[in-house]
Amino acid sequence: DPGSMEMRGREPVVGRDALAGQLGTLGLTMAPSAGNFLFLNLQRPNDTVAEGLLARGVLVKPWKEAGYEQFIRVSIGSPEDNALFLQAFKEVMELAD
Repeated sequence: DPGSMEMRGREPVVGRDALAGQLGTLGLTMAPSAGNFLFLNLQRPNDTVAEGLLARGVLVKPWKEAGYEQFIRVSIGSPEDNALFLQAFKEVMELAD
């Protein structure tokens, strides 16, 4: 069905924008994105955040390139996946403060 296919095509964009908005309320910034991911500036080293997320079952890509050691790439998933990421992310960031 073309209508449901179009809706599934928009779902990651809606999820990305919603997640970006929620992360923005936490005072974090991210690079503009037209894809199914966010490139998020943690404003702290990314290794401990990525490890804390992994311990909670959430996999992100910590950037290792010089000058970007405070960034992670977060893929957009289902609304449930995004909610799991956001909850785990808030927990990890509170522990990192």
